[in-house]
This record gives sequence, C-alpha cells and structure tokens, in this order.
Amino acid sequence: IIHEEFVLQYEIPRKPVMLTGCATNWPATKNWKMDHLIPRFSNASNWRASIGSFDGIEDDTLWGNIAEAMLKKDPFYIFDPLDFGEARDLKKDYEVPFPFQGADLYGHLNNFPPDSGSMRWFCMGSPFSGTMPHMYG
Repeated sequence: IIHEEFVLQYEIPRKPVMLTGCATNWPATKNWKMDHLIPRFSNASNWRASIGSFDGIEDDTLWGNIAEAMLKKDPFYIFDPLDFGEARDLKKDYEVPFPFQGADLYGHLNNFPPDSGSMRWFCMGSPFSGTMPHMYG
C-alpha cells in the first residue's frame, strides 16, 4: 500500500490497522539475538542501560558489562537512542515500513521539542524485564 492510500484509508479516518510481513527480510531478526549482539560492539562503548535491577537507567553503562550480564543471565535492559554512539549501527538492520517512510510522526504535536532527535530507540532486556529486542520509530 502506498503512503497516500494508507493516509486516506487508515490515518484520516483513524481506523486501526495491523501491518504484517514488514520484518520478514530484516537482518534484525537474526542480528539482534544476544549471541550476535555480544561481539558486535566495543566493550568500552557507552549505552543507556540498567544492570542488576529494573529500578533505574544509567546513561554510561559499558557494553562489556551489559554483555557480561547477558552471558550470566543477570537482569539487564537497554533503552538506547539510535542517533548516537555505536547504537547507530543498528539502523542498518531494519527499515521503516513503506507506509511510514518519510512520515514525521511527531511533526503535528503541540509543544514537541524540536531537538528531540529521531525518537528511534533500541530496547532489549533479559527475561522478565518487559522488553525484547524491538525498534520503535
């Protein structure tokens, strides 16, 4: 479905819709599993993450510590924007579904800060953290 048709059929009438098959060929389906992620990034790179509890998030958690938590099956979660650092590399593993390509999902919001970045995040966590690898944006 082309963008204009999507807008007319679903967006303007505010009709719920579910897109299927969008991720079928995404490298993320393989590359975002722990065994592929652990060696992918520098152990010294900084991520927004939490290790050991789900109480708070730190802006400068070392990837090496996150990887160790993954291997030891310790509690962790990552909530990192894709605009900075090594997380930018994750963008090549997916693409925005066609009806949304070029769309500004935040452009019509009142009082939305213009310097908020792309609002695309990589979120991943251990079991019971409430987040599996996914992309929002």
